[in-house]
Amino acid sequence: MQQTFTDDALQAFTDAIGGLAIALARQIDPAKLTADLRMLADEAERAGMGHSAGLLHEVARTVEVRVLAQ
Repeated sequence: MQQTFTDDALQAFTDAIGGLAIALARQIDPAKLTADLRMLADEAERAGMGHSAGLLHEVARTVEVRVLAQ
């Protein structure tokens, strides 16, 4: 039996990953973390992993908005 994620479950995972990235960014250099996440997203996009790239870009944006903009 194959299980599928609902949009709510996917949003919950995205929010949780974003929260982890915020906590990590507060412990290390948030600008470097954002740059690293963007680099990984670009690599994922080039490898044809669009969903992963999108999530990585979203997490990088979360760090920018929640940590770097403060």
